[in-house]
Amino acid sequence: MKRTVYWTRICALAAGVSASSCALAGTPDGDLKKAYRAAFGQDGPVTLTLKDGYARFTPLQGVKTAFGYALISGGQPVVGPNRDEPGFDAFASHASSPKVAVHYLTRDGAEFHLDQAFTPLLEIGSNFDGGPYARKGAVMDRAQTVYVEGKSMHQGYGCTELAIVELRPSGPVEVARLLDAVDFSGAGKPDHLSGRIVHIVPGLSFDVAYRGNRRFIDHYVKSGDRYVRRGKSGVPQC
Repeated sequence: MKRTVYWTRICALAAGVSASSCALAGTPDGDLKKAYRAAFGQDGPVTLTLKDGYARFTPLQGVKTAFGYALISGGQPVVGPNRDEPGFDAFASHASSPKVAVHYLTRDGAEFHLDQAFTPLLEIGSNFDGGPYARKGAVMDRAQTVYVEGKSMHQGYGCTELAIVELRPSGPVEVARLLDAVDFSGAGKPDHLSGRIVHIVPGLSFDVAYRGNRRFIDHYVKSGDRYVRRGKSGVPQC
């Protein structure tokens, strides 16, 4: 089987900048590489055994925080730990969802030390369809956020899901999840939409402005520990 090239996309996303502005990144170096070594114990992709199978993790994004450094890594589901074994069909099924891990680290001179590991924190998208991707997000409340993106494609229906994760000192928390983009052209449907986060009121609300074959805005408000959409979304269900 021809192996899928597993890219990571890294960029800073300020309020009002769409996901399409992100650029593909190459081999990680510097702080990102050192943080990955401290978190996983070695350089290069690492396959971990999880409760529901195996996932091969690569670094996605490093974020400096008020309490240290956060490493976000993406895990592609695989069917076993020996990816490079000759004749070994490494990748898990399309139905498997990629994983996302977060590690909190502190710097000691030129090196990092692991403080806490959250593996996995969440799963998003479908295997082979691209992702997960991670990018530094806006400050939604008192904590820095990371936007985590996962893609899925089923019978011509393409969807991009976005999870917003707050990097709190006590641990990362997913505070919202929404559809960032849809493209149903492969199924002969007219729907093609992409959204961007705008009008952020930290700790209270934000909007997602969609454009494509239609234009509209979804409004999200803080309710307890999460941001929830008010009213029905104009985005079709995937």
